[in-house]
Amino acid sequence: MKIKRYVAPSMPEAMRLIRNELGSQAVILNSKPLRMGGILGLFAKKQVEVVAGVDVTPAFQKKEAMKAEVTPSPMTEAVTSDELGIMKQLDELKRKREAEEAERSKSSRATPALQHLLQSLREHEVAASVLQHLENDLAETNPSEVYQKANEWIQQKIAPYVEERRLFPKKYIMLVGPTGVGKTTTLAKIASKYVIEHQKKIAFITTDTYRIGAVEQLRTYAYILNVPVEVCYNRDDFKEAIRKFQDYDYVFIDTAGRNFKEEKYIDQLKEIVHYENEVEKVLVLALTARYRDMVRVYKQFQTIGVDSIILTKSEETDILGAALNFTFHHQQPLAYITNGQNVPDDIFAPSASYIAKTLLGEERDA
Repeated sequence: MKIKRYVAPSMPEAMRLIRNELGSQAVILNSKPLRMGGILGLFAKKQVEVVAGVDVTPAFQKKEAMKAEVTPSPMTEAVTSDELGIMKQLDELKRKREAEEAERSKSSRATPALQHLLQSLREHEVAASVLQHLENDLAETNPSEVYQKANEWIQQKIAPYVEERRLFPKKYIMLVGPTGVGKTTTLAKIASKYVIEHQKKIAFITTDTYRIGAVEQLRTYAYILNVPVEVCYNRDDFKEAIRKFQDYDYVFIDTAGRNFKEEKYIDQLKEIVHYENEVEKVLVLALTARYRDMVRVYKQFQTIGVDSIILTKSEETDILGAALNFTFHHQQPLAYITNGQNVPDDIFAPSASYIAKTLLGEERDA
């Protein structure tokens, strides 16, 4: 197996480099974001490190090698002990995938062109139930029109939930979600746009008194934007902050990231935040998480109500299936997607066209 490390400005760029050098059969073995320079994400340069590998051994040589008994040299043992384990796992995954694809092909009415498109969407982790609806609707489609019809189908399903929004409809905008999804940075990005682009008078409230440095991080953003911030430890603090900011256009509320798969943390959030009709509750989820875990968190937050969703960390993954899954299954508006740490630039309101083109293999381009 040939294994190589790549560093690029974004995951799509890294994927292009890998495809160009290692080919379409390459697999991602590891990836992690790199950040260079900046203060708390401001003006920072972002990079992503990706380790990829590809099996370069011809099939006939593999068969001959399996038949022959070769005594490895000490150098071979030292170099390939880990790689052989990786190759074995990849071979098992490949055989499993081929068996699953063969089984699907037997029971599918889809043409080869449609089967290829469905497989591409599976790699984006689009839910099986969504794919089944798509297959049923496009089963009789002319192969030459499959891509166009799929593009139209996806846009039609997503369009009602990704309408271009200039401003949130409610005065109080509260971001909630699990730890590590980037709520505070995302809040700062949105608030910056409201101040710089829309000249709105805004303020910050934070209830995140659990995370080390969380309050200071938000205070830094508040200082840069020249806006006030209040720290709330209980419901009385929260009500007092709301009273102080009653003459402001918008108030952005940051909350603590906890293990919200446990209901007790939702209850703790309820104890502090005084919910009113004017509170826009925005659930922040990372695209790097498993979709089933995202759904579990979403269901927990349904006890307080979710008005819209923000998907973060698109720069760390090439998978966008959750955008289609959430709009299709839960009819939740998708407010923003973030694609980096830079404030306020690395955030955008996705269009139905963008999501469809990304899922169907075209380059991401906000």
